Amino acid sequence: MSPNTFNVLPKYKNKQEIAYDEIKNAIITCRFQPGDQLVIRTLAAQLGISEIPVREALKRLISENYVTENSSALTVSAISADDFVDMLEVKLDLEMIAIKVAARNITDEQIEYLKSILESMEECYHDNNLKEYRKEHSRFHLECALTCDVPYLMTAISSSFGHHERAINYFNLSSWEQQPSLQDHSDIMNALMNHDPEAAQKHLHENRERAYTLYRKQMAEIISKQQ
Repeated sequence: MSPNTFNVLPKYKNKQEIAYDEIKNAIITCRFQPGDQLVIRTLAAQLGISEIPVREALKRLISENYVTENSSALTVSAISADDFVDMLEVKLDLEMIAIKVAARNITDEQIEYLKSILESMEECYHDNNLKEYRKEHSRFHLECALTCDVPYLMTAISSSFGHHERAINYFNLSSWEQQPSLQDHSDIMNALMNHDPEAAQKHLHENRERAYTLYRKQMAEIISKQQ
């Protein structure tokens, strides 16, 4: 772990939230690699906080399968190629349920928020800034799902997005073969604005299935090389 692993920390969070968010982000972005040992004292020093909130944050990360505890050692959890492929189906199922509920209950305020993300996606696309486009794309899909406003479903979805993003980074997967599609996301947005659950599910499934087919293809090649 380098001294510059973590970013400047926002002051509005409590110390446990700071530790949780920063360590989790370092794992998802693969600054902490699978198998890396996590030392509470070192993490606390890097974050500029005491060991107690770091310890509590790590307990939460253990419960979410980002960190593994063996005896007294804490390490970043492994990533299985097979498990990631299986997870794609679960993640899609969760999104399909969430967007159906969201389309029924979405508020004007939520619509405007999603539209602002979509506009940011379009700006990134037209600027050919595909790195930022990918971030906004992930945020759009996550926020679409979270508008379901069902707490236990939101928790499961947030977890699935985090593990999904970590695997994309770890296996260095491409999200599209040539260029991303803006039309798919406009169709999803229109379905939500029209409070049309069936159309929202249809457009989401079409969009996700194209991406997931590409992920499965890339993962099949990785798994083949591992055998």
